[in-house]
Amino acid sequence: MGMLEIQLPEPLMAFVEAQVASGQYESPSALIEALVREAQERQERRRASQETLEWALLEGLDSGEPVALTAAYGEERRAALQAQLGRES
Repeated sequence: MGMLEIQLPEPLMAFVEAQVASGQYESPSALIEALVREAQERQERRRASQETLEWALLEGLDSGEPVALTAAYGEERRAALQAQLGRES
């Protein structure tokens, strides 16, 4: 395991000490390790979300002719969906 020495401003150091004193973490190292792991997981989720978005955009580009999303188009789609469901507006 690697070693890392960090300096924290007093308010952050007080927070670390309080977390350890509360029993949530065994040591300052355990807290830092948990925080780094959370940051890593957050970055992985962000990367996966970005990839999902890119695939959705590519699917949209390949889905056919573009349609202008106007208020009239929205009303037409709503009416068509309501008719499909057998409802009246």
